[in-house]
Amino acid sequence: MSEAVAASIAWFFDATNYDTLHSGVFHFNRASLAIQTRLGFTETGRSSLLCLARDAEVEHIDTQLTRSVWKARDT
Repeated sequence: MSEAVAASIAWFFDATNYDTLHSGVFHFNRASLAIQTRLGFTETGRSSLLCLARDAEVEHIDTQLTRSVWKARDT
């Protein structure tokens, strides 16, 4: 999964002029958070989002990855 996410991030920064990629995970999805952390994402806060699978508002861990952090990991 890390390889697929890394390829998607590389495409995003190569194909756009955005300096920040915003993402996040529901609080119970520690595996996805671990992948994001490994790839350089940092936590920016918490929010509450509708989880369709649970049909309820669920705590969400908001994350972001900057272009500079992403590029620095390649060097």
